Amino acid sequence: MPLTLLTSRPMLAAMPASTTAAIPLTANTTLKDSIAWASDLPALPAALLDLLALVGSDDVDIDELCARISVDMALTAKLLRLANSSFYGGRGAVTSVDAAIARVGLRMVKGIVGAAAASGTIKPPACKGFDFTAFWRHGVATATAAQALAFATGADPSTAFTSGLLYRIGQLVLAAQVPAEFAETLARRAASGGDALLIERAVLGVDHAVVGARIAAHWRLPAAIVAALSQQDLPLARGASPTLGQIAGAADRLIEAFETGEDTAAIAVGTAIEAWAAAGAPLSFWGRTALDASHQAEAISSALTG
Repeated sequence: MPLTLLTSRPMLAAMPASTTAAIPLTANTTLKDSIAWASDLPALPAALLDLLALVGSDDVDIDELCARISVDMALTAKLLRLANSSFYGGRGAVTSVDAAIARVGLRMVKGIVGAAAASGTIKPPACKGFDFTAFWRHGVATATAAQALAFATGADPSTAFTSGLLYRIGQLVLAAQVPAEFAETLARRAASGGDALLIERAVLGVDHAVVGARIAAHWRLPAAIVAALSQQDLPLARGASPTLGQIAGAADRLIEAFETGEDTAAIAVGTAIEAWAAAGAPLSFWGRTALDASHQAEAISSALTG
């Protein structure tokens, strides 16, 4: 599938120089390590960008938030569906945006706005082996777990939520742009259980971390989120404060382990359990967080796709 390359796009300047330097091209790939996903790369509407900035603020004006959400019919419907779901006990019907926000809480509103923004921008790809619904459910759970981990370790919870939500967004772009090639990476990983990034590099000459960071830059998201998506699988050193990328990565591994029934704590933090415990996330934190995040993800996903 031919792709237009715009290597001079401003978004490339926002990428850390080290992100693509170590990614070799394979002999059989038709892609390039300077891939930019250019002319048909989806863009977030300006109104949605403004709304994301508003919910990401530390001091949110609730009246303004209600007004912004109310003019978006699709988002209003999703929020009302969530507020009236069984997750919140069905305590009488909610029919207004302000009442919905009061019921579900501002933190959950931030989550559904972010998830709706991202999930509605890239349509379900026709890629064999790629489960669009499961992809977003995993992303929302990762975001919720990343937010909890940020609270525990003193990082910014709102930015951690967005980083967790978009942590695998590059996979969605690859599934949409080069479905046949990406389907091969999914099949190889299913057969071998190998590392997704390594398999993607072998098949495509690029991985979802690079692509995810590029689309985040294209969407004009904060530089901290772009960096978090590009710097995946960096171990946490003892005595260090975790970066957003490390927080999102640990949350991603935690949720993946929970989904497959593995030892969530061991998979999530690997051999760095003492470093994470020192940072504020002891062993007891991980299992509880995985369960809570999965429950919230199910509620949000149902509201988004119901």
